[in-house]
Amino acid sequence: MEVVSNLPDASKCLEIANKLQGLGKYEEDKALMAYQVNAATYKQLRIKSYTDVFTTKTSTITGLRKYRGDELCAEWLKNRFLILSKQFKVGNPLTDDDLDLLVDVFFDDYHYFTIADFKKFSKMAVSGSFGTAYNRLDVPTLLQWLNNYKEMRFNQAQVYSQTKHKREIVSSNDPIKLPDHIIELAKKLEPKGQSAEISYEEAKKSFSYFWEIEFKKLKEQKPNQELRFEAYMKLQYQKLLK
Repeated sequence: MEVVSNLPDASKCLEIANKLQGLGKYEEDKALMAYQVNAATYKQLRIKSYTDVFTTKTSTITGLRKYRGDELCAEWLKNRFLILSKQFKVGNPLTDDDLDLLVDVFFDDYHYFTIADFKKFSKMAVSGSFGTAYNRLDVPTLLQWLNNYKEMRFNQAQVYSQTKHKREIVSSNDPIKLPDHIIELAKKLEPKGQSAEISYEEAKKSFSYFWEIEFKKLKEQKPNQELRFEAYMKLQYQKLLK
């Protein structure tokens, strides 16, 4: 693994990778995202909106722990919290015990957050989105901010998911491009008033895949309409004969 061998924690990563491969639990795409986590890539992240958070492929905290170990993941989090706290120039800096507690809570409650999430959270914290730190930035304050971010993220994730779903429906309404062999099969159908060279069973065998896609679109648009798929296919077959 050339990518792993170039990491500062290469020996640990190789050990973890070999173990996961032996268990059949090694996922290359998630592993690569974890291997890419470092100070340089974090600095290069351009996260302005929640959409950036949802669309930027970065490792989750769970992924970082899985492929690079608890120790490195904990140190990464501690370092990011320290850097964040220094932005506030408060009189009481975070202690080692504070950082240990923050990591424990993060592992338990925010393990699904991505590196992009932490970047977004940090920018919002510094900009005052969660409130003002009055000469102190302690664990309760940071945990409250994290909880606020989680709720905002959840709401934005719902909006993003609904918007994405609507776009997919609009896109799915585009005409389906039929394969050449289906087009040739359709050409066998003679003009209205003459017998067709294709039976219902033959048409169903060839067209059912496309009819099913169209049927699902129809059910999404009109969920209360009572129409069985078999009846829908017969209607489509009659259209072929016209």
